[in-house]
Amino acid sequence: MSVAGQLQPTEFELRRRNNQFADKARAGKNPVKPSRQERLSKRSPISLWALGVILFVVVGGGTVILPDDTLFTKLISSFT
Repeated sequence: MSVAGQLQPTEFELRRRNNQFADKARAGKNPVKPSRQERLSKRSPISLWALGVILFVVVGGGTVILPDDTLFTKLISSFT
């Protein structure tokens, strides 16, 4: 197994990361970044625009009509 992509951090990098962790902890912030799996578990399974499309089809599709049907029929008859 190759370790070329998994180099150990240097002592300087370890100290820097430890200091960053300590600074965040002292400031009252969450020093640990949430994992990708935790972030994905909090997301909605359906995007906001898809939810809007579904709501439009279910609720708004039947209510979107022209206010005056005679205007619509005049417009259609003008093309024929």
